[in-house]
Amino acid sequence: MYNLWGAGHEVDLLGQQEQRTGGDEANELRLSYVWPKFKKHYDLGWRVDRVVTNTTVEDFDNVITRDRFGFTVARDKDLGEFATPLTFAAGIDFERRMLEEPFPESIEVREPGTFNSLSLSIIYDDVHRERYRRFGNYYRGTYTQGFDWLGSDYDSSIFEFEVLGFNRLNSFDNFNFRGVLEFTNNPPYDSPMYGIGGGSTIRGLEDYDEVGNARLFGNFELVFAYRKKPGIRHTLFVDVGNVYDRLEDIDLGDLRYTVGTGFRWKIESFVKTDLIIDYGYDVEGGQGKLYGGTSLNF
Repeated sequence: MYNLWGAGHEVDLLGQQEQRTGGDEANELRLSYVWPKFKKHYDLGWRVDRVVTNTTVEDFDNVITRDRFGFTVARDKDLGEFATPLTFAAGIDFERRMLEEPFPESIEVREPGTFNSLSLSIIYDDVHRERYRRFGNYYRGTYTQGFDWLGSDYDSSIFEFEVLGFNRLNSFDNFNFRGVLEFTNNPPYDSPMYGIGGGSTIRGLEDYDEVGNARLFGNFELVFAYRKKPGIRHTLFVDVGNVYDRLEDIDLGDLRYTVGTGFRWKIESFVKTDLIIDYGYDVEGGQGKLYGGTSLNF
C-alpha cells in the first residue's frame, strides 16, 4: 500500500512459502512501514520478519527460525553535481537465529545466536519508469558492523556494492544489467554467508550451488517488446559470477556462466504487476532451471 492518507506513507506485508529444489521448505512473514517526514526530508522506516526453514538432512528434520527487527532513517541530500539527490541512510538491526532441539552436531548448519548491527548506506537512484519499462542508473554501497555492546555474538563487518543500469535501445527495447560485489571478514553464525544459484543471482544453477564469504556476479539482459503489445516482452540473458572464501580469493578467471531466455508481462490492471517466466541453462553443468514469479529479478 502506497501513499496512505495522501501523505506518502508505505506499508509492505509479505507472506511467503518456498519449496526449494533440495526439498527444503521455508515460511516467511514480513512487515515493513515507511513514514516520510516531508518538512525535514527524512524517511523513517521499520521492518519485522520471521523466517522458519525446514531442512531434512540425514533423516532429521532441522527447524531453523530467524527473527529480525530493523529500524532505518534516510535523508536525501542534493549536492548539485548529480541529476538526482543522494540518499544517506542509517539503520539498526536485531536478528536472532534459533535451532530446534535436538540438533545433531554432525549436520553442518549455521550456529544459533544473535547478530545485532548498525549499517550505513549511500544510494544514488536515477531510475525512471515509463509505461512498460525503466531507464536510468542506480548505485548503492552499504557497510554493516556487528557490535557486542548491542548484544551481538559476532563482530562481523559486511560490505555490499550494487550497480543497476537500464538503457533504452530504441522506442521499445532495453539493455539492462546488474553488478553485485559483497564480502565479509567474519561471517555471522560461523557459516559461509553467500551463495550463487537461483532466480535472484545466477539463473540455471541449483540454489546455493556454491557458498563462500565473498560473492561477485552480474546479470545482463536484452529485453525486446512486442510492437503491437509492448506490455509483453521477450528477454535473452547471460548471468556470470561465483563465490569465494575471501575477498582476496576473487578470480575473474574462475567464474560460472549461464544463458537463458524468458518473458515479461506487465499486467496493468493488477497494480502494474510484472509476471515473469525465465529459463536458465548452466553451460558447464548441462542442465537448466525454470523460474516464475511476479517481481523482476532487478
